[in-house]
Amino acid sequence: MQWTAPSGLQVELRPIRGAELIKLAEEAKGTDMGAIVSIVLSCVTEVLDPGPYKLTAAGRPERSQLLKGDLVAALLHLRAVSMPDGDVYPIDVRCPAGGCAAQFKCDVDLRELPLKTLDQEARDRLVAGLPFQGRAAGKDILFDLQCVAQDARAASWMRTAQRQRQTVIDTYAVQIREVEGLERNVRHVFNWLCDLDLGEIDEVRAVLEAPDCGVDTDVAVTCPQCEWRWTTTLPFGASFFRAHRTKPKRSQETTVP
Repeated sequence: MQWTAPSGLQVELRPIRGAELIKLAEEAKGTDMGAIVSIVLSCVTEVLDPGPYKLTAAGRPERSQLLKGDLVAALLHLRAVSMPDGDVYPIDVRCPAGGCAAQFKCDVDLRELPLKTLDQEARDRLVAGLPFQGRAAGKDILFDLQCVAQDARAASWMRTAQRQRQTVIDTYAVQIREVEGLERNVRHVFNWLCDLDLGEIDEVRAVLEAPDCGVDTDVAVTCPQCEWRWTTTLPFGASFFRAHRTKPKRSQETTVP
């Protein structure tokens, strides 16, 4: 089947097979970006239009340059076409309201999630290898769109910082190439981010996300018991690859010995 990614990449995709589930089990965590890349590339049978990507000798986009927005969109599409009712994803939810804490399932229609495509100016910058520009927290910044290559940089930074749990601050620190008035160094960018207040960090987030593409995986949820409303992020756990099924109703005439 033909599919067009948010970046403009056009490919022929086949449905997910059992072999991909084995790959998932063999990957480090099974649901990290490395596993997603492996699944998506395995399901690409032909590249029709490379979009902003350079192709390898094998005719595939360079793995490290793949945009995370494309990868998540591809994974959602593959789930939708690989299993019955695959476009409906039931997620387990717990109400965060004090005094409630109800647990329930929420069916998310993947077709209704907002999709943002990459505009031509952004594609041209990617093809030319140019950074993106913006201004946040009173400083000009140069940055890249989120891509697979940044995972290796983040892992290296976490080893250098001798920390285990990666935060959004670490993610931004490796995504930003340069901050006005600072040395071009991940530690300097990280320290600058740490000194910002939450409103300024939100400015940085908005600047980094503005030119990017992909699917908005924030889902609005309403508790059926207390009617509390909040937003949760679509989880990519093991249940993501299970078919949506409802328990069959037992006929009243059925007798159980």
